[in-house]
Amino acid sequence: MGLNLSDLIRRNKNATSRLSCEFRGLVIGAWSGLALGVTYSVGGFFIDLLTVGLNLGTLMAFGALVGMPLISALLGFLIGKLIGLIK
Repeated sequence: MGLNLSDLIRRNKNATSRLSCEFRGLVIGAWSGLALGVTYSVGGFFIDLLTVGLNLGTLMAFGALVGMPLISALLGFLIGKLIGLIK
């Protein structure tokens, strides 16, 4: 069996190093950003489709599939770094 990302998080759960906090923050931020980006882009697509029609704003909403995970991962990393400094 291969090594999964969840195995790495579980293994680092009791670690006190700052890197484990940063890594956990990065992973949680990226996954939550991806979930929010998918929700935002698909929801925006259907709202545009049913109201004003597809336009450039719809294309920009699909940019959230890339932008929101990157921004959330950066914020999660920074919050994890802050938590690591506090510990």
